[in-house]
Amino acid sequence: MPKIHEKKIMPFRAQEIFDLVVDIQNYPHFLPWCKNAQITKHINDHNLHAELLINFKNIFEKYTSDVTFKKISEHEYFVEAKAIKGPFKSLVNRWQIIEIDKRKTQVDFFLEFEFNSILLSKALGTIFSLATEKMINSFEARAFSLYKTHHN
Repeated sequence: MPKIHEKKIMPFRAQEIFDLVVDIQNYPHFLPWCKNAQITKHINDHNLHAELLINFKNIFEKYTSDVTFKKISEHEYFVEAKAIKGPFKSLVNRWQIIEIDKRKTQVDFFLEFEFNSILLSKALGTIFSLATEKMINSFEARAFSLYKTHHN
């Protein structure tokens, strides 16, 4: 099962990064492979279901994730998304966001996935791995575009 784990220090507040990660409806604006994203169910203040439409090499797949998110402390946040419907046998995505100081946050990004079918694994496995490896950079670029005026 492919696994991606990346740690990165970003020049933003933890709250800002957390807000980007949970702003799922805006993913199509900055994740190149995400063509649509919507919240399909609000379970409570810390849990929702989201549906994403992804496009890799003109293969479109839709999946639903159960997303839990919480503020652990004033300077630490946690987000976890698990696929519950769609082309994945398993997909788990975790973000741990820890503010080092007002100008620096450590982002710990983890993703593991396995497609339901061997055909999809062969068609999309490598592409999906490469795209998700760039995911944390897409979130950082989005943070710069939204928050750069605060951090000059």
